[in-house]
Amino acid sequence: MPIFSKDWYLDAVYGDKWDVVMVKRNNEIIASLPFVMKKKGMFNYITQHFFTQTMGPFIRPDFRRPGQEIKLMKELISLLPKFDGFDQNFHHSVTNWLPFKWDGFEQTSMYTYVIEDITNLDKVWEGFSSNYRNKIRKAENLVEVVTDRTLEDFYDTAKMTFERQDMDMIYDFELLEQFDSRLYMECRNKIFFAQDKQGQIHSVLYLTLGDETAHLHLAGENPDLRNSGAGIYLIWKAIQYASQEEKLKSFDFQGSMLPQVEKVRRDCGAVQKAYSRVWKYNSTLFKILRKIKN
Repeated sequence: MPIFSKDWYLDAVYGDKWDVVMVKRNNEIIASLPFVMKKKGMFNYITQHFFTQTMGPFIRPDFRRPGQEIKLMKELISLLPKFDGFDQNFHHSVTNWLPFKWDGFEQTSMYTYVIEDITNLDKVWEGFSSNYRNKIRKAENLVEVVTDRTLEDFYDTAKMTFERQDMDMIYDFELLEQFDSRLYMECRNKIFFAQDKQGQIHSVLYLTLGDETAHLHLAGENPDLRNSGAGIYLIWKAIQYASQEEKLKSFDFQGSMLPQVEKVRRDCGAVQKAYSRVWKYNSTLFKILRKIKN
């Protein structure tokens, strides 16, 4: 099961404000679809938070034969509570969304970038562009990587990335603290800081650890110190950590759809993985208001 659909992870992001529909056979759960129902005014809508890259249906591997998978997805859809709007991203392992289409849902393809095998670090290194390998070598002489700075240090540095682009920060410190506390308790996170000899933080990276995959969950950098190459260096160090210390198999960059970020992912040797954003509006008024807001 993807980490984003695990109960303890959903607790970390949403507290007790999430729910799940399930299909059982012989008292065993074989399919599930977690969701978060929010209320705004007269509308109830299912959505997800930025910290949760994907949600969507999960079907146990031994029940993924095409005909059976379709039947189970139909059951999950039928169990969802009434809603005015639904908007979720499905994990890239979910390649069949037809039952949702047949029920009136719409879909568009999104993309994440994944290094599928990080067990061979020499091969991963060769997958980096020559320009990025040079940046890493440069950064090695300018910064050191530490993991003992505070969460406040991480947040303040990550916030600089948004401020540089004249954007509002999309998560607050209280949510990050709640999220980090639970992941720390589950031993599922690692925070990296690249700092110079004066203690100035150049770049930060928040790694979330799944059962087989490490996720580059959050990152940021000091815009005045971007030329050090510390951001790419932290990616390389995080991959090394995930491979050598956590014995994980793959590294997920979690996007992005932004042109300037997409190129960074490719230049790190990651390959494109399509996943589905699936939505449906049962209320025409809610649909109009959402479009106006967007």
